[in-house]
Amino acid sequence: IDFEVRSAETGAVDDVLKRLGEALSRNVERSADAENTVDSKVRYIVTLSDEARVEARQQEVMTAAVGDVASAYETIKHLADRGRVIKSELTKQRDGGFRGELEFVLASGDMVMVRTALAELGDLPSRRVTRLPESSNTSDSKVHVGLLLVNADSIPPRERSTLNVEVRNVQDALSAAIEAAGALGGRSANPEVSSDASGIEKGSVALDLPLAKAGAMREKLRSLGTVRVNTSAKSPDVPEGRLSRAQFVLTLTTPEPVVPDNKGLAVSAKAGLQTAARALLWTLNLIIVGLLFIGPWVLVAWVIVKLLRRGKGVKKQPQPAALPPAA
Repeated sequence: IDFEVRSAETGAVDDVLKRLGEALSRNVERSADAENTVDSKVRYIVTLSDEARVEARQQEVMTAAVGDVASAYETIKHLADRGRVIKSELTKQRDGGFRGELEFVLASGDMVMVRTALAELGDLPSRRVTRLPESSNTSDSKVHVGLLLVNADSIPPRERSTLNVEVRNVQDALSAAIEAAGALGGRSANPEVSSDASGIEKGSVALDLPLAKAGAMREKLRSLGTVRVNTSAKSPDVPEGRLSRAQFVLTLTTPEPVVPDNKGLAVSAKAGLQTAARALLWTLNLIIVGLLFIGPWVLVAWVIVKLLRRGKGVKKQPQPAALPPAA
């Protein structure tokens, strides 16, 4: 729109333009003094753009970890309906949980309500904000938001701990650890109990609970017996929040026996008899091999000796005596 108004009417024109919408850009120029220029009027060149085609200068991409995805989705979508919703999708996962995705453009003033709601619903483990360059097609009056809603249990633990504890009874200690985690609002996974040939029992379990309860859980686990290993580390990629989790990997073992089950008196006696029997069989084996190897040669030598003796006997046989002469 290209038009001219009297200088005294510019205030009324500006008021009308403000009521129509946001001024994305404004450029004022004054022509050089000349015979054909006057100050009694002002020329306006106005370009009107569809608000839907004007991009928000601020772009936000967020991931929110919440306790109830379906409920949080409905809450945020209700607020997003104040603006323009581009995408809204709530899908059920294989594990029975939900995943929510929302993309919307909302007035900057209304974003305060969205941020307040998200803070009450859960944590923001991820938030990225970018701003587009200033231009005639971007606006500061609104914000473009991409929001992903996930269950807080799907977020990796903020803190991971490993404990090896020596106890008198593995099964009792394992049950006590699982019960303590449940009382602190946590859960257990993959409990196992086994024993080896030496009689040592071993148990293991993974415990997941709120980060705020990690200290109490650690003290409970240390009270089960003698702690042999106790390590802890925080994940720098997982921010700390109200719904942050802690994970304990617990290993329980019984003390090594003074005389292992596989090294007792009966076992030693049996092993001795087995060794003696093996030695006897080995000796008999040598005797048999020796007889089979030397026997034929002994027989050959005996035959040779017999033949030699017989030959000598023939040579030494006396000649018959001469008969006396006849009378």
